[in-house]
Amino acid sequence: PPPPPPPPPPPPSSSSKGGSHAADVAEHDDEDEDPEAAMMRLMGFSGFNTTQGKHVDDEHANASCVQKKTKRQARQYMNRKGGFNRPLPAEVTGQRQNMT
Repeated sequence: PPPPPPPPPPPPSSSSKGGSHAADVAEHDDEDEDPEAAMMRLMGFSGFNTTQGKHVDDEHANASCVQKKTKRQARQYMNRKGGFNRPLPAEVTGQRQNMT
């Protein structure tokens, strides 16, 4: 059997000047509302706030580390005595070379 036909649209309102007053007020309130309040209402937030300087009960959020600076040592791979295809110098690797 075919589905039943959709119900007929509601009759137009008695005032011919266009719609209900409540709908006009609701649209007008949206225009006067600031963007933050509109975004809070849209996303369902109770308010926007920051956690800067506040304790958070999340161990991953409170994790921290230390970034130590270490002195870099340059190693010359090419243009060295004996060619570049040999072990690195002893001062860097800690091993003595067998020079012949």
